[in-house]
Amino acid sequence: MSDSQLHSHPEAQSEEKVGREEKEEKRGEGTYALVSDEPERARLDSQHERVKALFDGSLLPAGLQLQSGDRVLDAGTGTGNWALDVARSLPPSSGVSIDSMDITDRLFPASPPPNVHFSTGNILALPPSGTYTLVHQRFLTAAFSAADWRACLARLYDALKPGGWLRMEEMRAFIQPATLPHAGEFLAFGALLEGVTGINFRAVDNIEQWVREAGFADVQVDVRRWPLGPGEEGKENREGVMQGWGAVRRAMSAAGNDLGMSDARWAQFMSDAAGDLEAHESWLTVHAFTARKPVAGDA
Repeated sequence: MSDSQLHSHPEAQSEEKVGREEKEEKRGEGTYALVSDEPERARLDSQHERVKALFDGSLLPAGLQLQSGDRVLDAGTGTGNWALDVARSLPPSSGVSIDSMDITDRLFPASPPPNVHFSTGNILALPPSGTYTLVHQRFLTAAFSAADWRACLARLYDALKPGGWLRMEEMRAFIQPATLPHAGEFLAFGALLEGVTGINFRAVDNIEQWVREAGFADVQVDVRRWPLGPGEEGKENREGVMQGWGAVRRAMSAAGNDLGMSDARWAQFMSDAAGDLEAHESWLTVHAFTARKPVAGDA
C-alpha cells in the first residue's frame, strides 16, 4: 500500500483524526502517552478487573462507608469502570452521587446508571469545590510531569471536604528485574518517551512525598507486585503491557512521531519484549495511595 493510499484509507483517516483531537485535548492537561480508541477501551476494562483482584477486590479505602448525600469524584475516569463498579456495590437508594471526569468522552459508557454522571474536564483546572467525600484516580503515570503531579494533587485536595478520602493506584512504569536480556532497551524506550512527552514515568517513587506536601494526612501506601511472567503466570498482565505499548505507538504515530523506530524495528522491539517477559520472572509494581484531608483542629 502506498503512502497516498494509506492516508486515504478510512482507518488511517480515523487514526489521524484521533491524534489531532487528542493533541487539542491535552493542552494544559499534561501529555497522555496513550490513545483513546476501542482497543484501548478493551485494555482498560480488562485492566480494571485485574487491578481490583490485585487489591483483593477492594474499591474504597478501608474504613470508608459511603452514606446518603456523599459525593464521589473519579478523576481521569477513562471508561468509567471503577465508578460503575462502585455504583453497583451500593444499594439503589444509597443517595451517593458519583462524578466521573476525563479529558475526552470517547471512552464513556453509552448508558450509565442515574447516580453516575460523566463529564469532560481538565484535572489540572478542577475547581476547589470542597464537597467530595472521596476522590479516586488511577494510572495517570502516563500523563503527568512532576509539576503536573503537584498541581493535580493540590486540585484533588481542594475538591475534598474536610475529612474526605483520597485513593489512587499508580504503576511504577519500569519492568523488573534489570537483568532481563533486553532490559536496556526497555529503559531506553522509557527514557525516549520521557524526553518526547515530558512525562515522569518514575513519579510513583515521589507520590507519597507529594501527597504529604499537598496537605494530606494519614498517608498509607500499599505496594503489590504485578507479575508479567514467566509462562502462564501473569499472562493477562503481560498482554496488557504489550497492548499498552501498542497504544503508545498508535498515539505517537497519529501525532506524527514514530519515536525514531520503523514499523519493522517496532515489531522487533515488541517481539523481544514479549519473549523476555514470557521466558523470565518479571514484574511491575502497583502502588495504592490512601490519605485524608485533615479536619480543622486535627493534630
